[in-house]
Amino acid sequence: SVKSFVGADIQNKIIALFDNDTAAESAIRGLSKTKITENIKIIQYPNTKFLEDYPTMGPTGITKMNINGLAGSIEMYLGTDTLTEKNKFIPVQWKGYDSVLKKYQGEIIDKLTVSKKFEERIKICKKNREKIKEFDWSGIDQILNIIFDAFNK
Repeated sequence: SVKSFVGADIQNKIIALFDNDTAAESAIRGLSKTKITENIKIIQYPNTKFLEDYPTMGPTGITKMNINGLAGSIEMYLGTDTLTEKNKFIPVQWKGYDSVLKKYQGEIIDKLTVSKKFEERIKICKKNREKIKEFDWSGIDQILNIIFDAFNK
């Protein structure tokens, strides 16, 4: 945990990378009283355009909404092609409510399908590197860019 690195006085550069969701915001808020040294950067996955109008499942059924900051787990960054089933996005389902932040926490309904699709994509690309161009890597690219830039700001 970040607090352990701070307490151990680790001098190496450390990036604490969090999801772009309510649970991550709550965890980061929990660090607010901890003096974070300059060698530790706390960052979250970035907001992404397609998550601004994403299907969610709640008590009233399927509704499209902006899930940036509410349900942006790693699965949401593995490519739009991994997030589709029968040409539709796999919805996010609302789980818990954070009463301090006054926000719900969302989670993609079928994480297993998403991870299997991503693993299959990796296998295809390992066999034939030309196939890399056929898939959506934009979410992974966004995450890598914020990691590479973490200490440049």
